[in-house]
Amino acid sequence: MNADKKSKSYPTALPHRAPEATALPEKRKPPQSDDSPEAEPEAPTRSRSGARKVGVLGLLTVLGLLAVGVAWHVRLFAEPAATESPVAAPEKSADGLPVAHPAPAPTKKDGFARAQTKLALLKIADPQSKPAVRPFAKAPAPANDAYLEALGSMAAAHLYQTYVNIGLLADAVESEQLKLDEAEKTLANIVRLMTLVDGQFDQVSKLDLDPNDRKALEKVRAHAQTLRKQTTALRAYWEKGETEQINAFHAARSEAWAGIQEMLGLDEMGKQADASR
Repeated sequence: MNADKKSKSYPTALPHRAPEATALPEKRKPPQSDDSPEAEPEAPTRSRSGARKVGVLGLLTVLGLLAVGVAWHVRLFAEPAATESPVAAPEKSADGLPVAHPAPAPTKKDGFARAQTKLALLKIADPQSKPAVRPFAKAPAPANDAYLEALGSMAAAHLYQTYVNIGLLADAVESEQLKLDEAEKTLANIVRLMTLVDGQFDQVSKLDLDPNDRKALEKVRAHAQTLRKQTTALRAYWEKGETEQINAFHAARSEAWAGIQEMLGLDEMGKQADASR
C-alpha cells in the first residue's frame, strides 16, 4: 500500500479535518435517456437558513435554562440578608429633652471577655512573648509518699556505697595496689558526685515536707557531712602523711558508719542473722 492510499483510508480526528474533507462526495446522477421513465421528484430538503434558525433557537433555550438554574442555586444557598431592626424613637422628658439612660454595669463575664481580648492582642503585638508558666499541680499524697520512699532508698544506697568506696580507695593506696595519682582522680570524682547529691537534697528541703520526712532528710545530710570529713582527712594524709590526718580520718569514718548502720538497720539485721544460724 502506497502513501496516498494509506492517508486516504487512515481515520483522523474530526477537529483536525477540513470542512470539505468531512462532507460526503456528491453522487453524480446517471444520464437519463428519452426512453427512461420519469424520475421521481426529490423530497424537499431543508434550506440552510432554516437549519441555522433552529440551531440558534436551541442555543438560546439552553442558555435560558442555565441562567434559571444558576439563579435558583444562588437563591437557595445564599445567606439571608440581615433585616434591619426598627430603631426605637428616643425617649423624651417633659421638657422635650432626650432622656439619657446609664450604661449597664459590666458583669464578670464581660470583664473576662475583655481580659481574654487584651491577652490575645498582647500575643499578636509581641509574638516572641513566652506563655505564662503554669505551676505544677500538687501531686496526690500516695504519689508523694512513693517519691519520698524512693528518695530515701537511693539516699541510703548513696551513703553506704560512698562509705565503702572511700575505704577501698584508702586501702588500695596503703597496700600499693593503686598509684597515688590515680587514687586522687578517683577521690575527686567521688567528691563531685557527693556535691551533686547534696545540691539535690537542698532542693528537696525547700519543699513542704512532713515533719518526720524533714527530720529524716536532715539525718541524711548530716551523714553526708561525715563522709566529706573522711575525704578531706584522706586527701590531707596523702599530701602530708602526718598522724593527725590519720586520726581525723578514722574518727570521721567511725562516726559515719554508726549513722549509716543505724539508718539502714544493719545492726538489727546482723543480730537476726546471727540468731538464725
